[in-house]
Amino acid sequence: MARDLAPFGIHVTVVEPGYFRTDFLDASSVRFSADPIADYDDVREQTEAVYREYNHKQPGDPVKFGPAILRLANEKTPPRHLLLGSDALAIARKALTERLAEIDAWESLSFTTDHDDVAG
Repeated sequence: MARDLAPFGIHVTVVEPGYFRTDFLDASSVRFSADPIADYDDVREQTEAVYREYNHKQPGDPVKFGPAILRLANEKTPPRHLLLGSDALAIARKALTERLAEIDAWESLSFTTDHDDVAG
């Protein structure tokens, strides 16, 4: 979408926030499955425990979120992606590092699918 709208002077940014210290993970807000699947009990229990432990300990300050969005909206050339929060940065960096390692590990197989006249 960003590439399609750029010729019209319209900027698009995907905002990827980390966890902000709100009631999002609080029992008053978060809902877990009322009909869980037994095969996923271990994963579900671990996830629910992490959410409960993280509740009201999130690093993001919601008071600072709004000003960051306003700054983004006023940028002449905003980024296509914006990570907000130290945890969002850490998660993205970890995912990109893992993705690059996987690309490197399988690069030789990737090249095997090109036509023979393509320089690799």
